[in-house]
Amino acid sequence: MSIIATLRAAISETVSLTDSKWFPSHGLGLGGQSTSGEWITPKLAMVFSAYFAAMRNISEDIGKMPRGVYQRGKDRREEAFDNPAQAVLDSPNEYAGPMAFFETETSHALGYHGGYSEILRDGRGRPVALNPIDPESVTTQRTETGALYYRVHMRRGGTLDIPPDDMLHIHGLGYDAITGFIISAVARESLGFGVAAQRYSSAFFGNGAVATGVIEYPGALTPEARANLRDSFEASHKGAGRAHGTVVLSEGAQFKPTSFDSQKAMLIDALNWAVEDVARWFRIPPHKLQQLLRATFTNIEHQNIEYVVDCLSSWVTRWEGELNRKLFARGEPYYVKFNMNGLLRGDLAARAAFYHTMLQDGVLNRNEVRTFEDWNPVPGGEVYNMQLNMAPANELPPPKAAQSGASALAIGKMAGAVLGRLYAREAKASTKWGRNSHDSAIAQAVEFVEAHARDYESELGHIAEAVAIIHPLSPSAIHAECANAHEASREALRDMMLKDGQYFTLADIMQRRIDAAEMDGLAFVNRCIKRAAMEADDVEFQTAECRKERIC
Repeated sequence: MSIIATLRAAISETVSLTDSKWFPSHGLGLGGQSTSGEWITPKLAMVFSAYFAAMRNISEDIGKMPRGVYQRGKDRREEAFDNPAQAVLDSPNEYAGPMAFFETETSHALGYHGGYSEILRDGRGRPVALNPIDPESVTTQRTETGALYYRVHMRRGGTLDIPPDDMLHIHGLGYDAITGFIISAVARESLGFGVAAQRYSSAFFGNGAVATGVIEYPGALTPEARANLRDSFEASHKGAGRAHGTVVLSEGAQFKPTSFDSQKAMLIDALNWAVEDVARWFRIPPHKLQQLLRATFTNIEHQNIEYVVDCLSSWVTRWEGELNRKLFARGEPYYVKFNMNGLLRGDLAARAAFYHTMLQDGVLNRNEVRTFEDWNPVPGGEVYNMQLNMAPANELPPPKAAQSGASALAIGKMAGAVLGRLYAREAKASTKWGRNSHDSAIAQAVEFVEAHARDYESELGHIAEAVAIIHPLSPSAIHAECANAHEASREALRDMMLKDGQYFTLADIMQRRIDAAEMDGLAFVNRCIKRAAMEADDVEFQTAECRKERIC
């Protein structure tokens, strides 16, 4: 008889959380009282909304994540649909589906020493079911020789020992690598503070949102009269539904409230801090607990990524490692893999952008994308497509005239952008030249351009190298054309300042120079093409094709 069958036979009564027979010390004996006075155990902590939300978020996200069994190959992996472990992942047992199973076991791992499931096997040792076990009933033991085993304490007495190979045990950070810490135990003070703040806020509003008050009576009251006066007052005004009502007193009695604003008492701040503290314990962003104080439209996407990378990926790794150790024999080429891309299902724009990039780069084919979306394949969808312009530069086919002309035009515009940046730098420096005489300004301009000769040659050198991909050009020719371009630019600036200085301001001259940058860039590319033709000693190309491709 399996452990689950034994437990079913043993359990036939409803157990209460307050039943000391089963749950000593206010809930399972796994907790204690915090300094705030609140008792904290794995189950009692669930009354704190932030703690429950953290447990629920992580557990549900792990539960809804797609997962499958794969087989390693020499150069690729394949889904192993026929492997018995795949059937177990799809239907862990007869009474729980995959979502419920993984969600429940993850919540056990978060709240206790771990989540425990007995692995049922067939006669050949293959897994056929995963049956969860109440984590409160499991302890880890060792034999006299140090061998580990799990002891399950039956509800009605007695124990059952299970070897590690037949116990799936998922746990978080711990001190011995065998079990994990109980978060409600190590975070008892933090959770106690949160529960106390939550209880205090309930009492605050339960007392009518008016904290306390004093009824002053001019005469002496007997104890019975004092109790009757208090009870009648509370019956009329206690409770959120009776708040802010009219007080009617007789015989000279006066009510003097001693109320205080909840913000002044820092009640709201205390509740917010308690939520953030829970987020720290679970390594979860506060916005996942509906704490949106510091969340914005610009950072919420990055916080979601952090949640997946920093929080969920750790639990996914734990699940994959334990399933691979326990469901497959050592040396088998099979493994379990969770698909974290399932978390993007709610973001259509992100999924569309991801699929578009994967299709464009030839990483996925159309039918693989349709499989991710649970759509039927289409004929011809197995073909992997790539952009034709993604070939290595040294493998480009010989350019045709029309193609090379269009490419030269594009490179010329790039050259114009480069020169535009250089001219803009000159314009910025020219604000100091205008402080001197006209002749001095010209000399400073020439000196500035000359001092930045290396910048010209470096920036334009990249442009010339791009031209050389289409029209072969030697390094010496590239260097010569860059030097010529620098000298021509210097002389052009000198001429502009000499001829136009008497009609235009220096700022206007520099702006006209910037406006001419694109034409200067096209001219530079055209000169490079001519130099390439001269190097090739191709008279026909130089006289015919080069003229056809002139771009300035």
